[in-house]
Amino acid sequence: MRLCSVALVLGGAIGAQAHMQVRCITTTTLMRQMSWPYPFRSALDPTNPWNAVDYSMTNPLQVSGADYPCKGYIDSTTPVKAILTAGSPCVLATVS
Repeated sequence: MRLCSVALVLGGAIGAQAHMQVRCITTTTLMRQMSWPYPFRSALDPTNPWNAVDYSMTNPLQVSGADYPCKGYIDSTTPVKAILTAGSPCVLATVS
């Protein structure tokens, strides 16, 4: 999707020429499911019981943001799947 805005800019001096400014921003919306580290309640995680799996990975959050962060799944009993250290290399994988 390409978003463009056009603005008429007038010079500061009297009689100065006006010119047009066109600013375009190209944006892309893409949703990919991570396969490593496993997302919370992922169907790809073999340790998740079938009744706790979230099969709605294409709809991660409510539009209102009411279930931010992590759809409300994270709590003190959530098992750690990976420890990522800031500034260190890490492996992230997505489902093709």
